[in-house]
Amino acid sequence: MVLINSCEKDDLTETQKNRFKIVGDWVWVKSYGGFTGHDLYTPGNTGITKEIAFFINGDVIIKENDIMVDKTDYFLSNEKSYLFNEKAEFLTINYKYRISDPDSIITLPMRYIIEDLSNSMFLAEDVYDGYGHEYMRKNN
Repeated sequence: MVLINSCEKDDLTETQKNRFKIVGDWVWVKSYGGFTGHDLYTPGNTGITKEIAFFINGDVIIKENDIMVDKTDYFLSNEKSYLFNEKAEFLTINYKYRISDPDSIITLPMRYIIEDLSNSMFLAEDVYDGYGHEYMRKNN
């Protein structure tokens, strides 16, 4: 006996839907918040442009001023927020940092609450003095 299991788009969890929505190229618009809650950073006041490219296989490429600064991985999940103590949709990026020895790399994951994921992407760092980040989908 063979069972055919079809998966309608409506049957997907929010995390599964977000997996498809996040794929593509995103351009940084601004970051806001921080310790005082009043910091505001944009390409205009920092002189830095940022792009993030998410791939369906879980890879992510991060560029600043058109130079790749990180190639790593990401994952999506539904977990309890440290800040709000309730379930939320999360994006976790495993940032790679080189320390004094060029061959030594440490990985530091950063969890972002996904506040919106459409043609805009709003992410909030799940830490007490964190930042919110806004990205726009890049038209290719």
